Amino acid sequence: MKHITVENMHTHPPETIDIPLDSALTPQQNVESYYKKHRKGKEGLELLQRRLEVTRHEIDQWRTIAQALESDFESARQRYQEELSSLLPKEKVRTAEVARLPYREHTLSTGLTIFIGRDGSDNDRTTFEFAKPYELWFHAQQCPGSHVVMKFPNKSFVPSKREIEETAAIAAFHSKATTDS
Repeated sequence: MKHITVENMHTHPPETIDIPLDSALTPQQNVESYYKKHRKGKEGLELLQRRLEVTRHEIDQWRTIAQALESDFESARQRYQEELSSLLPKEKVRTAEVARLPYREHTLSTGLTIFIGRDGSDNDRTTFEFAKPYELWFHAQQCPGSHVVMKFPNKSFVPSKREIEETAAIAAFHSKATTDS
């Protein structure tokens, strides 16, 4: 078969649609191929929706900062100094002058940032100095490894299952159990 005509039961009234088939594949393989494309598209849509949610939140934060700057520039500048400095171009600084951070930054597929501790003493600094009490931290169970902190854009942020799974996988990778199942 080169195509199949079916009714789309998800529209009202039901419409007929023509689905092209790969004649080199069996009917079962054609079905599996379309289900695979559907799952991949569905996961991609969920990922894009999550990125859109994070981006909208960031836009709202920047609008709040812009309004504060317009109403009372000097006090808003002092209040939002850290956020505003992230917008300025980075000055070239000699590597000897730069303080070594106890973590590496990584961005998840959804755009969320995580911190990965560099070694044993840096794990504690990453967890207790750079993480906020409401943020999540991850560590491989019963083996040495890096502390991984999931940075939240705000206090009420709720991470998705995908973000938790990605962060847990990264914590497992940065442990002595990286090759264990």
